[in-house]
Amino acid sequence: MASIGFSPATDRVGQEVRNRLIFLAAGGQGEPAHPEYFLTLVVKTDTTEVLIDAMMAFPDILLAIALVAALGPSLTTVI
Repeated sequence: MASIGFSPATDRVGQEVRNRLIFLAAGGQGEPAHPEYFLTLVVKTDTTEVLIDAMMAFPDILLAIALVAALGPSLTTVI
């Protein structure tokens, strides 16, 4: 799992997800210089208000990923 590169994040939540995945995949060593695989991340967030208190909201996070060989076709897509 240590030879996976990750797409750049586009927002704060995406950066948190990306950082956690890099840490888990590489055992805390960061991204490899020349990864065998590349993981494309698409993170979308939204908030849902709670009916009890209009000031309270819960985030909804949708994560879509695609794992591809660095020089080849897509291996898998998960939504």
